[in-house]
Amino acid sequence: MKPSPLLSCELAGTCSGCPWILKLYSDQLLEKKDRFLRRLPRGGFLPNALHDFDIFPVPVDHLRDRADLVLETRLGQHTLGLWDMGRKTLLNLKACPLLTASLESWLIEFKNDLPSVAKGSIRLRVNPQSIKGVWLDFSNQDIKRLLEEGDWLERLQAKAIVEIGQKRKRLIRKEDRWALGDPVLFPWSETYFFEQSLPLFTSIGGFTQSGPQATQVLSEVFLKLLPEEVPSWLELGSGSGTFTLPLLSAGKRVNAVEMDAQALKGLLQGAAHSGISALLSTHLLDFNGKKDTLRRLFEENRGVIVDPPRSGLGNLVSFLTELIPSQRPDYFYYVSCWEDSFVSDVHGLNELGYLGTRLFGVDQFPQSPLFEILALFQKQY
Repeated sequence: MKPSPLLSCELAGTCSGCPWILKLYSDQLLEKKDRFLRRLPRGGFLPNALHDFDIFPVPVDHLRDRADLVLETRLGQHTLGLWDMGRKTLLNLKACPLLTASLESWLIEFKNDLPSVAKGSIRLRVNPQSIKGVWLDFSNQDIKRLLEEGDWLERLQAKAIVEIGQKRKRLIRKEDRWALGDPVLFPWSETYFFEQSLPLFTSIGGFTQSGPQATQVLSEVFLKLLPEEVPSWLELGSGSGTFTLPLLSAGKRVNAVEMDAQALKGLLQGAAHSGISALLSTHLLDFNGKKDTLRRLFEENRGVIVDPPRSGLGNLVSFLTELIPSQRPDYFYYVSCWEDSFVSDVHGLNELGYLGTRLFGVDQFPQSPLFEILALFQKQY
């Protein structure tokens, strides 16, 4: 790979959002790859899997279609941005080379009219059709005051779809006042079955990948590792369908387990919208609980896909230990964005008789030390 130019940003070297922005992108990829391979357990993967391992690059700029920002007001002065490297000072974000052009434009527009709140979190989004959204996570006192005053929220809703609070309720007009209505799922993002886009129905505050370009690379690599001979999969932590919808499009039967009811509702909407829901079964369930249900699902599917939080597999390894080898799935497909927990979980899977047969990365997080890991393990006994 040819060395890529450094991104131009006035906050380069100080903003925690891009701690590696002063490194050439080609050097970033090499450092991630070398460090990761050194940390993997000896014997955890087939030699060919390690030899073939590579991290697929993504565009280094204009990548993100959502921005998670902090708003702070002191002495009437607003600051909207990200923390510095030491996470002590909030930096004012005027622009960002990682944002898509439409999202950067929305950021500039939003900054021209900020609310007077002491402190809060804000997510700005722009969906593939350029519809703007904002999620406001402020204190209950500030939310109540803004609803009663009304003027700022009225101006905001004229520009974008608005969600408020931890429950991500939709801002609505109720007779002569502003109020919070039920959450409404909307196609804020998309996943892909090769070149075919598949809408993901979620809330503005819901989880999606960093942006459409990176998600397309991620979904293609995901399908590249998929064993063709496995007809049905148990997916633990399906979310709104980043991997589920491509699986269904490939003709695979999927039992999707998710503990977030809203995410599961979004998955069902997305599958129905794309006309691929016939092969989908959903289960509202914490995959660390209800062992009888999980045991049945494990026995019914030859393959398991899991994309856990940063903490890793947790009690799931203990659950697999309780199963006799014949009850354990033939394939265990592990997707992770957190290197520490992944490396630790490889040890546990190896002890259960799983050996890594395929391994790739996708650089979902350029300008940082993180990347997305995709690993396929196969039962050896």
